[in-house]
Amino acid sequence: MKKIQNVRTAVQILSVVLTVTAILMKWPFFKLAILLTTLFGGVFYCGWICPFGFIQDIGIKLGRNLGIKRKKVPDQIHQVAVYARYLLLAMVALLTSDLLMQAFQYEPRGALLGLLSGSGPSLIAAGVIVFFFILSLKYDRFYCRYMCLEGARYGLVSMVRPFTILRHDDTCIQCGKCSAACPMQIAVDKVHNLRSPQCVNCYACISACPVDGALEYGLGLKKMGKEEPSKS
Repeated sequence: MKKIQNVRTAVQILSVVLTVTAILMKWPFFKLAILLTTLFGGVFYCGWICPFGFIQDIGIKLGRNLGIKRKKVPDQIHQVAVYARYLLLAMVALLTSDLLMQAFQYEPRGALLGLLSGSGPSLIAAGVIVFFFILSLKYDRFYCRYMCLEGARYGLVSMVRPFTILRHDDTCIQCGKCSAACPMQIAVDKVHNLRSPQCVNCYACISACPVDGALEYGLGLKKMGKEEPSKS
């Protein structure tokens, strides 16, 4: 599984091309395919397909190559802030004020899709894209964790998925490397079936695990244990 990150990068590049094509061609089954995949296998969209997620991953790699010290959001703040994107999703669903709709015109993921499709974002939206890219040089997927509405939608759908990341107590050595590697700051080493709606199926935890078989992606029903206690 160590090479899975190279495969994921290749898929992300291909997905950018397919996303642009889907937007231009207006393929209705593109979103349907993503929804069904999320329902059964988790949020692959955020970890493998989303162009803005890919942009942030580039920032993460660039920051590391530049020797910029990574920072972690303090757990006390993270445990509260992790609910922010679900609150934003509820606001969008329940409120229809012009001010709210204007604010979300500058949402970076949508602005990037507009840019890729040829319509182009506003100057402010472009600035927001750059801001979160710069932020990714120091923080892993900050926007995805706390602000992305699309990720919140797919995350909630994914909570009933039968296939997920599993941790096996009999082989896990409790080194904590999986949790340290998780860009969404999930305590992977504290669960058996990773059903957190925050998980983006990037497999960084599996790639970081030093013990073969301690972490795997598979059918969650075959190993029932402690469930993810929260969205952290």
